[in-house]
Amino acid sequence: MCVLLSPVYCSVQSRGYHVMVAHGDHLFVAAGNTNAGDRRDVMTTEMYDICLDSWTTLSPSLHGQSEAPAVQCDSRIYILGGYSWDAHSFQVITSFPFLI
Repeated sequence: MCVLLSPVYCSVQSRGYHVMVAHGDHLFVAAGNTNAGDRRDVMTTEMYDICLDSWTTLSPSLHGQSEAPAVQCDSRIYILGGYSWDAHSFQVITSFPFLI
Protein backbone atom coordinates (compact mmCIF):
# COMPACT_ATOMS: atom_id res chain seq x y z
CA MET A 1 0.00 0.00 0.00
CA CYS A 2 1.24 3.49 -0.86
CA VAL A 3 1.07 6.39 1.56
CA LEU A 4 0.12 9.81 0.21
CA LEU A 5 1.86 12.55 2.17
CA SER A 6 1.54 15.61 -0.04
CA PRO A 7 -1.04 17.31 -2.27
CA VAL A 8 -1.52 15.72 -5.70
CA TYR A 9 -1.75 17.25 -9.13
CA CYS A 10 -5.22 18.05 -10.43
CA SER A 11 -6.95 15.65 -12.73
CA VAL A 12 -6.69 16.11 -16.49
CA GLN A 13 -10.31 17.30 -16.86
CA SER A 14 -11.62 20.12 -14.69
CA ARG A 15 -14.99 19.12 -13.21
CA GLY A 16 -17.42 19.67 -10.37
CA TYR A 17 -20.33 17.66 -8.94
CA HIS A 18 -18.49 14.47 -9.91
CA VAL A 19 -18.11 11.09 -8.23
CA MET A 20 -14.98 9.50 -6.80
CA VAL A 21 -14.43 5.89 -5.80
CA ALA A 22 -11.31 4.40 -4.21
CA HIS A 23 -10.12 0.92 -5.16
CA GLY A 24 -6.76 -0.36 -3.94
CA ASP A 25 -4.08 2.22 -4.72
CA HIS A 26 -6.27 4.01 -7.26
CA LEU A 27 -8.90 6.72 -7.24
CA PHE A 28 -11.50 6.77 -10.01
CA VAL A 29 -13.09 10.14 -10.87
CA ALA A 30 -16.10 10.11 -13.18
CA ALA A 31 -19.05 12.12 -14.42
CA GLY A 32 -19.80 15.65 -13.21
CA ASN A 33 -19.95 18.84 -15.22
CA THR A 34 -17.76 21.79 -16.17
CA ASN A 35 -19.16 23.72 -13.19
CA ALA A 36 -18.83 27.08 -14.95
CA GLY A 37 -21.23 29.31 -16.86
CA ASP A 38 -23.04 27.12 -19.38
CA ARG A 39 -22.53 23.78 -17.67
CA ARG A 40 -21.68 20.84 -19.90
CA ASP A 41 -21.44 17.17 -18.97
CA VAL A 42 -17.94 15.80 -18.49
CA MET A 43 -17.91 12.43 -20.19
CA THR A 44 -14.41 11.23 -19.29
CA THR A 45 -13.43 8.91 -16.47
CA GLU A 46 -9.98 9.30 -14.95
CA MET A 47 -7.90 7.06 -12.75
CA TYR A 48 -5.32 8.40 -10.30
CA ASP A 49 -2.51 6.02 -9.34
CA ILE A 50 -1.45 6.95 -5.82
CA CYS A 51 1.87 5.08 -6.03
CA LEU A 52 2.92 6.66 -9.35
CA ASP A 53 1.32 10.07 -8.68
CA SER A 54 -0.16 10.05 -12.18
CA TRP A 55 -3.53 10.38 -13.91
CA THR A 56 -4.80 8.21 -16.77
CA THR A 57 -7.84 9.07 -18.89
CA LEU A 58 -10.10 6.05 -19.42
CA SER A 59 -12.89 5.45 -21.92
CA PRO A 60 -15.71 8.00 -22.03
CA SER A 61 -19.03 7.57 -20.24
CA LEU A 62 -22.19 6.87 -22.19
CA HIS A 63 -24.31 9.34 -20.19
CA GLY A 64 -23.71 12.65 -18.46
CA GLN A 65 -24.31 12.36 -14.72
CA SER A 66 -23.87 15.12 -12.15
CA GLU A 67 -24.66 15.19 -8.44
CA ALA A 68 -25.04 11.40 -8.30
CA PRO A 69 -23.92 8.86 -5.73
CA ALA A 70 -21.41 6.18 -6.69
CA VAL A 71 -20.52 2.85 -5.13
CA GLN A 72 -17.95 0.14 -5.70
CA CYS A 73 -19.19 -3.44 -5.72
CA ASP A 74 -16.90 -6.35 -6.57
CA SER A 75 -15.02 -5.24 -9.68
CA ARG A 76 -17.42 -2.53 -10.88
CA ILE A 77 -18.27 1.09 -10.19
CA TYR A 78 -21.96 2.05 -10.23
CA ILE A 79 -23.17 5.64 -10.69
CA LEU A 80 -26.78 5.86 -9.55
CA GLY A 81 -28.90 8.43 -11.35
CA GLY A 82 -27.79 12.03 -11.53
CA TYR A 83 -28.60 14.92 -13.85
CA SER A 84 -27.39 15.38 -17.42
CA TRP A 85 -26.77 19.04 -18.23
CA ASP A 86 -26.50 18.28 -21.94
CA ALA A 87 -29.76 16.28 -22.15
CA HIS A 88 -31.54 18.25 -19.38
CA SER A 89 -32.81 15.02 -17.89
CA PHE A 90 -32.21 12.61 -15.06
CA GLN A 91 -30.22 9.49 -15.81
CA VAL A 92 -30.39 5.82 -14.95
CA ILE A 93 -27.75 3.59 -13.37
CA THR A 94 -24.42 3.38 -15.17
CA SER A 95 -21.75 0.80 -14.38
CA PHE A 96 -18.27 0.06 -15.62
CA PRO A 97 -15.47 -2.30 -14.60
CA PHE A 98 -12.27 -1.32 -12.85
CA LEU A 99 -9.57 -1.25 -15.50
CA ILE A 100 -6.51 -2.12 -13.42
